[in-house]
Amino acid sequence: MNPIIRHKGVCDPHIHIFEGKAYLYATHDNYRPQSNSFQMTQWGIWSSTDLIQWTCERILLPEDFYCGKMDQCWAVDAAYRDGTYYWYFSTGDWGVGVGRSDSPAGPFTDALGGPLVDHATEPAGIPKWDPCVFQDDDGSAYLI
Repeated sequence: MNPIIRHKGVCDPHIHIFEGKAYLYATHDNYRPQSNSFQMTQWGIWSSTDLIQWTCERILLPEDFYCGKMDQCWAVDAAYRDGTYYWYFSTGDWGVGVGRSDSPAGPFTDALGGPLVDHATEPAGIPKWDPCVFQDDDGSAYLI
């Protein structure tokens, strides 16, 4: 059982404080008992002002982005820069896309219409997934 979002499988969460509120960005596993496996068909954003009570702000679906409907909605992260919120999402081992919004809870629109990085991005041939955004004190930002 997930200790933060009860009765809901949230995986690979990242929590950020934006506008004085905690936002949790995560994927969601759907268990498939017939094959003893999982499929991930959506991402979610939850918020909390006290880190105890959480509200589902938005469910994000892959079909609303360049990747289209799929069951490989892997880890996500978010960042803020120059008045815009960015949401980074993993499409399995195919790559990482990015959405943008005026709000940390979205709605997010596809920022590029394709992946930000994928298997062809240098170093080529190495899968790119489960993004983490690091913003340095000097203003530099990195996708890890």
